[in-house]
This record gives sequence, C-alpha cells and structure tokens, in this order.
Amino acid sequence: VKEVPLYPKGMLVNYLKQSSAPAADSPTIDSALSESEESPPPVMTTVAMAATILDVHYDDNLEPYYTIKIHGSGVEKQTDNAHIALVDDTVTHKHPQSSLEQRASVEE
Repeated sequence: VKEVPLYPKGMLVNYLKQSSAPAADSPTIDSALSESEESPPPVMTTVAMAATILDVHYDDNLEPYYTIKIHGSGVEKQTDNAHIALVDDTVTHKHPQSSLEQRASVEE
C-alpha cells in the first residue's frame, strides 16, 4: 500500500513545471553556428506557478490526478501529484504531512 497526497477541490497549490534554460556560459546562436564545438546541455529548472485545483480524478490504480487552473494565464490543465506542492512548501520539500493535506492509500 502506497500513500499519496490528496488535495481537495478549490485548494490553492503550486504547479511545478520543469523547463530548460541555456547554461549561463553557453554560446549564443550566432556564435554556436560559427564554431564547431558542442554547446553545453541546457540546465533544467523547476518553476512553481500558483494554481487552484478545479477537480480531482482517479486513474486505473486509484491514484489521484487533478484539473488545475494556473493563476495569471487562466490555463486549465491536468496534472498529477508529482507536479503539485502546497503553496508554502519549497520545491525540495514537496508533500510533507500537513493539516491542510489529506492522504489517500493506493494499493500497488
């Protein structure tokens, strides 16, 4: 049995999105085209965007996934627990026990 967080409908959360950014010392496009050496790989960063949970759904394994609305842009998307954190959590400390958070048991 695995326990996963269960965030209620209407809760304010952070949507965690990974994006790639060029390394600080990577060459510009122009210089990259003029040189034959390889550029360093992009650096992956995690961006936390405020969102509200609009609905909670369950997959075939009864693990929750969510329809969220991202603040500012108004974009609605579906995501899972791996991409959600409580607003006052840091990215490195996702999903601690909290009085605001429920937990669901999922049989593996």
